[in-house]
Amino acid sequence: MMEKAVQLSAGCPSGCIVEFGVYRGDALLAFRDLAKKYLPPNTEIYGFDSFAGMPKTAVPLTRALTRDWAEGAFGDTNLKTVRRRVPSARLVKGVFSWHSSLLPFGIEKVRLAHVDADIYEGYRDALRLLTPCVQLGSVLLFDEGQCPDNPEYISVRDHGERAIREWQNSTGIKLEVIESQWTQVLTQIVA
Repeated sequence: MMEKAVQLSAGCPSGCIVEFGVYRGDALLAFRDLAKKYLPPNTEIYGFDSFAGMPKTAVPLTRALTRDWAEGAFGDTNLKTVRRRVPSARLVKGVFSWHSSLLPFGIEKVRLAHVDADIYEGYRDALRLLTPCVQLGSVLLFDEGQCPDNPEYISVRDHGERAIREWQNSTGIKLEVIESQWTQVLTQIVA
Protein backbone atom coordinates (compact mmCIF):
# COMPACT_ATOMS: atom_id res chain seq x y z
CA MET A 1 0.00 0.00 0.00
CA MET A 2 2.98 2.30 0.52
CA GLU A 3 3.86 2.17 -3.17
CA LYS A 4 0.30 3.01 -4.13
CA ALA A 5 0.36 5.93 -1.67
CA VAL A 6 3.53 7.37 -3.20
CA GLN A 7 2.24 6.88 -6.74
CA LEU A 8 -0.99 8.65 -5.84
CA SER A 9 0.89 11.51 -4.18
CA ALA A 10 2.75 12.16 -7.45
CA GLY A 11 -0.45 13.88 -8.60
CA CYS A 12 -0.17 16.41 -5.80
CA PRO A 13 1.28 19.70 -7.11
CA SER A 14 3.99 20.04 -4.45
CA GLY A 15 5.07 19.09 -0.98
CA CYS A 16 7.07 16.71 1.10
CA ILE A 17 6.54 13.34 2.73
CA VAL A 18 5.95 13.40 6.49
CA GLU A 19 5.79 10.43 8.83
CA PHE A 20 4.45 10.59 12.37
CA GLY A 21 5.63 7.53 14.29
CA VAL A 22 9.00 6.50 12.89
CA TYR A 23 10.14 3.80 15.34
CA ARG A 24 13.24 2.29 13.68
CA GLY A 25 12.79 3.94 10.28
CA ASP A 26 11.61 1.01 8.16
CA ALA A 27 8.78 2.98 6.55
CA LEU A 28 11.04 5.98 5.97
CA LEU A 29 13.46 3.74 4.06
CA ALA A 30 10.62 2.47 1.89
CA PHE A 31 9.29 5.98 1.28
CA ARG A 32 12.78 7.17 0.36
CA ASP A 33 13.17 4.44 -2.25
CA LEU A 34 9.66 4.90 -3.64
CA ALA A 35 10.06 8.69 -3.79
CA LYS A 36 13.14 8.22 -5.98
CA LYS A 37 11.04 6.12 -8.34
CA TYR A 38 7.82 8.18 -8.52
CA LEU A 39 8.30 11.72 -7.18
CA PRO A 40 10.22 14.81 -8.28
CA PRO A 41 13.92 14.76 -7.42
CA ASN A 42 14.81 16.08 -3.97
CA THR A 43 11.37 15.48 -2.48
CA GLU A 44 12.07 15.99 1.20
CA ILE A 45 11.16 13.36 3.77
CA TYR A 46 10.54 14.14 7.44
CA GLY A 47 10.10 11.81 10.38
CA PHE A 48 8.61 12.81 13.74
CA ASP A 49 8.91 10.54 16.76
CA SER A 50 9.75 10.62 20.45
CA PHE A 51 12.54 8.11 19.76
CA ALA A 52 11.97 7.11 23.38
CA GLY A 53 8.94 4.85 23.19
CA MET A 54 5.23 5.42 23.51
CA PRO A 55 4.02 8.35 25.56
CA LYS A 56 1.22 7.79 28.03
CA THR A 57 -2.35 7.87 26.75
CA ALA A 58 -5.47 8.99 28.59
CA VAL A 59 -7.66 6.84 26.32
CA PRO A 60 -8.03 3.35 27.73
CA LEU A 61 -6.08 0.51 26.17
CA THR A 62 -7.66 -2.93 26.23
CA ARG A 63 -6.47 -6.50 25.92
CA ALA A 64 -3.07 -6.91 24.23
CA LEU A 65 -2.74 -3.15 23.72
CA THR A 66 -2.29 -2.66 27.48
CA ARG A 67 1.06 -4.38 26.92
CA ASP A 68 1.92 -3.55 23.29
CA TRP A 69 1.12 0.18 23.47
CA ALA A 70 1.93 0.77 27.11
CA GLU A 71 3.95 3.82 28.03
CA GLY A 72 7.54 3.14 26.95
CA ALA A 73 6.66 0.42 24.40
CA PHE A 74 8.76 0.71 21.22
CA GLY A 75 11.47 2.30 23.30
CA ASP A 76 14.15 0.08 21.78
CA THR A 77 15.17 2.75 19.29
CA ASN A 78 16.86 6.13 19.32
CA LEU A 79 17.39 9.14 17.10
CA LYS A 80 21.06 8.39 16.43
CA THR A 81 20.38 4.86 15.15
CA VAL A 82 17.52 5.95 12.88
CA ARG A 83 19.57 8.86 11.57
CA ARG A 84 22.30 6.38 10.55
CA ARG A 85 19.73 4.16 8.83
CA VAL A 86 17.97 6.98 6.97
CA PRO A 87 20.46 9.85 6.64
CA SER A 88 18.42 11.50 3.88
CA ALA A 89 15.37 12.02 6.13
CA ARG A 90 15.01 15.04 8.38
CA LEU A 91 14.23 13.59 11.79
CA VAL A 92 12.53 15.54 14.56
CA LYS A 93 12.61 14.20 18.11
CA GLY A 94 9.75 14.89 20.47
CA VAL A 95 6.17 14.11 21.36
CA PHE A 96 3.93 15.63 18.69
CA SER A 97 2.09 17.82 21.19
CA TRP A 98 5.37 19.67 21.86
CA HIS A 99 5.17 21.29 18.43
CA SER A 100 2.86 24.15 17.52
CA SER A 101 3.51 24.05 13.79
CA LEU A 102 5.46 22.27 11.05
CA LEU A 103 6.66 25.59 9.60
CA PRO A 104 9.76 25.85 11.84
CA PHE A 105 10.96 22.62 10.20
CA GLY A 106 10.53 24.06 6.70
CA ILE A 107 7.30 22.20 5.96
CA GLU A 108 4.74 24.28 4.10
CA LYS A 109 2.97 21.69 1.94
CA VAL A 110 2.56 17.95 2.45
CA ARG A 111 1.95 15.66 -0.50
CA LEU A 112 1.98 12.46 1.58
CA ALA A 113 1.60 11.86 5.31
CA HIS A 114 2.01 8.49 6.97
CA VAL A 115 0.38 8.59 10.38
CA ASP A 116 1.50 5.63 12.49
CA ALA A 117 0.90 7.34 15.81
CA ASP A 118 -0.79 4.37 17.53
CA ILE A 119 -2.56 6.24 20.32
CA TYR A 120 -5.36 8.80 20.22
CA GLU A 121 -3.22 11.73 21.37
CA GLY A 122 -0.56 10.95 18.76
CA TYR A 123 -3.15 10.91 15.99
CA ARG A 124 -4.88 14.03 17.28
CA ASP A 125 -1.65 16.01 17.51
CA ALA A 126 -0.24 14.79 14.18
CA LEU A 127 -3.47 15.76 12.40
CA ARG A 128 -3.46 19.17 14.08
CA LEU A 129 0.07 19.76 12.77
CA LEU A 130 -0.86 18.59 9.28
CA THR A 131 -3.99 20.73 8.95
CA PRO A 132 -2.42 23.92 7.51
CA CYS A 133 -0.06 21.91 5.27
CA VAL A 134 -2.38 19.49 3.50
CA GLN A 135 -3.98 20.41 0.20
CA LEU A 136 -6.41 19.05 -2.33
CA GLY A 137 -4.84 15.78 -3.47
CA SER A 138 -2.69 15.22 -0.39
CA VAL A 139 -2.48 11.53 0.46
CA LEU A 140 -2.84 10.32 4.04
CA LEU A 141 -1.92 6.77 4.95
CA PHE A 142 -3.25 5.84 8.37
CA ASP A 143 -1.81 2.83 10.13
CA GLU A 144 -4.52 2.34 12.74
CA GLY A 145 -7.64 3.10 10.78
CA GLN A 146 -9.28 -0.31 10.52
CA CYS A 147 -10.14 -2.89 13.10
CA PRO A 148 -7.89 -5.95 12.78
CA ASP A 149 -9.35 -9.44 12.78
CA ASN A 150 -7.55 -10.33 16.00
CA PRO A 151 -9.86 -9.45 18.94
CA GLU A 152 -6.81 -8.84 21.14
CA TYR A 153 -6.20 -5.66 19.12
CA ILE A 154 -9.80 -4.52 18.69
CA SER A 155 -9.21 -1.13 20.38
CA VAL A 156 -6.59 -0.23 17.77
CA ARG A 157 -9.46 1.27 15.83
CA ASP A 158 -10.76 3.38 18.70
CA HIS A 159 -7.65 5.55 18.95
CA GLY A 160 -6.96 6.33 15.30
CA GLU A 161 -10.52 6.50 14.06
CA ARG A 162 -11.72 8.70 16.90
CA ALA A 163 -8.99 11.26 16.19
CA ILE A 164 -9.57 11.14 12.42
CA ARG A 165 -13.33 11.58 12.83
CA GLU A 166 -12.89 14.51 15.24
CA TRP A 167 -10.34 16.11 12.90
CA GLN A 168 -12.63 15.86 9.90
CA ASN A 169 -15.57 17.27 11.88
CA SER A 170 -13.55 20.22 13.18
CA THR A 171 -11.78 21.10 9.91
CA GLY A 172 -14.31 20.11 7.26
CA ILE A 173 -11.57 18.23 5.40
CA LYS A 174 -13.01 15.44 3.29
CA LEU A 175 -11.15 12.17 2.81
CA GLU A 176 -11.82 9.61 0.13
CA VAL A 177 -10.86 6.07 1.09
CA ILE A 178 -8.80 4.61 -1.74
CA GLU A 179 -7.92 1.26 -0.18
CA SER A 180 -7.79 -0.49 3.18
CA GLN A 181 -6.01 -3.59 4.41
CA TRP A 182 -5.95 -5.01 7.92
CA THR A 183 -5.18 -1.81 9.91
CA GLN A 184 -4.01 0.49 7.10
CA VAL A 185 -6.26 2.94 5.32
CA LEU A 186 -5.10 4.89 2.28
CA THR A 187 -7.00 8.16 1.82
CA GLN A 188 -6.81 11.28 -0.27
CA ILE A 189 -8.10 14.78 0.42
CA VAL A 190 -10.94 15.65 -1.94
CA ALA A 191 -13.08 18.72 -2.58
